[in-house]
Amino acid sequence: MYYYHNGKQEVGPFDVHTLRKLQQSGIIAENTLARHTDSSDWGPFGQLLDSVTTDQGGEPDEAEQTSDMHSEPVSPVTESDPPSIETPIQSETTVMVAPNGWLAHPPTPWRRYAARILDSTFNGLIFMVILAIVFFAVAPATADIFFSIFEIPGGRFLDMMLTTAAASVLGGSLIGVSGSTLGKFIFGVKVTRTDGQVLGLWAGIKRDFFVFFKGMGLGFPILTLFAMLHSYDHLRANKTASWDEGKYIVWHRPSGMGQYILNLIGLGLILLVLVMIRTLERL
Repeated sequence: MYYYHNGKQEVGPFDVHTLRKLQQSGIIAENTLARHTDSSDWGPFGQLLDSVTTDQGGEPDEAEQTSDMHSEPVSPVTESDPPSIETPIQSETTVMVAPNGWLAHPPTPWRRYAARILDSTFNGLIFMVILAIVFFAVAPATADIFFSIFEIPGGRFLDMMLTTAAASVLGGSLIGVSGSTLGKFIFGVKVTRTDGQVLGLWAGIKRDFFVFFKGMGLGFPILTLFAMLHSYDHLRANKTASWDEGKYIVWHRPSGMGQYILNLIGLGLILLVLVMIRTLERL
């Protein structure tokens, strides 16, 4: 059994067969530091693998042969691949890896927050635009009264709360049936049940409203700040959010140049949506 080092902590233990799958998935490389469980000496994974192959005469051990007989070939991971996690790998350090290379730990709070902001603004904008079109088409006089509420003192806060709640309906539905949304896809985040299956429509909406209440503070600016700080502390301490604990797994695409580019695109989209919202408010 062997450990590898991800730059922050040692991860494992894994057998040689699993390490090779991680290498094929792009999680580790030839120069990734690794060590045997019985040794404290670290060395490049490629060199370690060569020594293991030499010691075994170039043949995999019996356990590895058995594992190969019952496993599907692993395709190289690409940045756009969604995680297929029918059989996630879990180590003693709670690092879980999907066969295509997506990770469950360590958590990526900032990418999750960025995805949430993009989804809240984009999905909320879509929902409110559709609501306005339908409302004015069916009952224009009542629609005028309804939307005039947002122009009174404090109406802006009410608008933000309603928009965030509306975004939870749409975003939760998408997560329930697919595990992802536009923001989550761009920032490389996906939510599944612990067995790797999608949440389901109602469960997805219910989860998103838990995030709305506990993680976003009802969308009210001051409450949102404290709620996000509290959820951040819980995520860092427990490796999972309180609304996901024991029920759902949040996977993230491994960091790399492709993901960094997607992060920049996502930040640009957030700014674009905010400009669009500001423009619509002036009409």
